[in-house]
Amino acid sequence: MTLEPNKFGKYKKDEVVAAGYQVLEYGCTATQLKEDTNIRLTNEQRLKHCIGFMCKREWRGCVPVFDILQIVHLDSTGKL
Repeated sequence: MTLEPNKFGKYKKDEVVAAGYQVLEYGCTATQLKEDTNIRLTNEQRLKHCIGFMCKREWRGCVPVFDILQIVHLDSTGKL
C-alpha cells in the first residue's frame, strides 16, 4: 500500500496504521528537522527514513516523525 498525503502533506491515521507504521508520541517532524539542521527531506525520503507517524487533532492528520540523530548521521555520511 502506497501512502499519499493530502494537499497539506498530512496522512490519514487509518491508512498509516494499515500500511504498518506505528503511531508515536515522540520524534522530530520534517519541519523541525529543517529548522534545526537545515536538512530538507523529499516525500520519498520521509517515508523511507521515518520511525513512525505522529497524529494530532490540530494538524488534522498524521505526519512522519524522525530520529534527528539518525538523519544527521545519514546526511553526514552521504547515505540520505
